[in-house]
Amino acid sequence: MRNNHWIANWWRGLLLNWICCIHILNL
Repeated sequence: MRNNHWIANWWRGLLLNWICCIHILNL
């Protein structure tokens, strides 16, 4: 079940990356 934690961490990083890209594009 430890793999789930790794996947969650990866998803969190991906979402943060997306948010950053969207903010840059909006500016």
